[in-house]
Amino acid sequence: MMSVACDQTAEARVMLRPKVLVVDDEARILRFVQTSLTLAGYDAVTTTSGEEALKLAQTKEPDLIVLDVVMTPLDGFTVLERLRRFCTAPVIIFTASKQAADVAISRGANDVLIKPFRPDELIEMIRSLIPQAETH
Repeated sequence: MMSVACDQTAEARVMLRPKVLVVDDEARILRFVQTSLTLAGYDAVTTTSGEEALKLAQTKEPDLIVLDVVMTPLDGFTVLERLRRFCTAPVIIFTASKQAADVAISRGANDVLIKPFRPDELIEMIRSLIPQAETH
């Protein structure tokens, strides 16, 4: 029987990192956010699709979700409403519109981050929503 203790240890370390699902239809923003989260000690799972986000929320069970509003064919508000049918993880909405912020909160978002934003703003918001998560 082959031993995989080293792999399991590495896998266990990754599993201890809080998992954040990031959904945005702009690949550039996804890379930026994924890099920022990884450097801050989070395990970032990303997608550009609202439908895929719904599937990932069920299979990956993220500790928190960061969701853009302006996407097609499913916009962020539709994804948020569907998420709330089965998912209790905190949700941060990305938007460039301050008017969308109130709508996001009324539809079940925990917080709103106005674009453009700095990585430290996002990390601080995540830490406030999942404070029990130990990183680095």
